[in-house]
Amino acid sequence: MRILVVCDRGVSRSPTIAALLIAKGHEAIPLGVEASSFGTRRTLGKWAELVIFTDERQIDHFNPLRLANVQVWPIADAYPRPHNPKLRLLVLRKIREQKL
Repeated sequence: MRILVVCDRGVSRSPTIAALLIAKGHEAIPLGVEASSFGTRRTLGKWAELVIFTDERQIDHFNPLRLANVQVWPIADAYPRPHNPKLRLLVLRKIREQKL
């Protein structure tokens, strides 16, 4: 499945989630809404079969696009670096819950 993973800056949460989804056999791209243009968001939003947001307010950055399939995984921006062990465990649990 083609999955776009969105966080604020694209530094920790979205790269970690994307890497773990790739390890499960998905195509996944991390994206920071604060570090991307609307054109980039539009292109990747059209590419994605699923868009995972780490915060509901990030969805506003994609308006007026109509995204096909959206999930919000509320994960606080509280992890000091990508692939933080606690973040990885949280994400792996969410992947199992969502059967991805």
